[in-house]
Amino acid sequence: MTVFQLARGGQSYTARGESEHALVLEERYREAHLGHFLRSISLGEPYWAARSALREVSQECSSDNWDGYGARAVLPRAAYHARRFLEMLSPGFPLPEVNADPDGEISFEWYDAPRRVFSISIGSSSRVSYAGVFGRRSVHGTEYLGDELPTAIVTNLNRLLR
Repeated sequence: MTVFQLARGGQSYTARGESEHALVLEERYREAHLGHFLRSISLGEPYWAARSALREVSQECSSDNWDGYGARAVLPRAAYHARRFLEMLSPGFPLPEVNADPDGEISFEWYDAPRRVFSISIGSSSRVSYAGVFGRRSVHGTEYLGDELPTAIVTNLNRLLR
């Protein structure tokens, strides 16, 4: 569901929508809202590179059997949730490697060393599955993407970056 909060004349309006048009409007709103931040070279360039990689992966894997082994297509709604995830990442976090999973989800991976890896997968339902290896410890779980990054994701990304 797409939710907009707009301010006009001191009043706030909220609009909700689930159509493809609502998704496009939300994307345009987010781009305008993030515009100043994303125009900087140091912060904006990495974001746009990750966003471009996401677009390429989404297009290349948009039909069933994209890998020749029966993989499911990446649906536009999965790409939408993945794009929202990228927008929520703090500028302090390095941007991930972007891939498609055979189940049609988008995956993001942060690799620091052979035993220091964190990855997430985001599907059409906004479910975020994650797994990480931090030396001798490992974590895994499932969260849902809301208006901000789930605490478990932020905690594990911080853990990776230590």
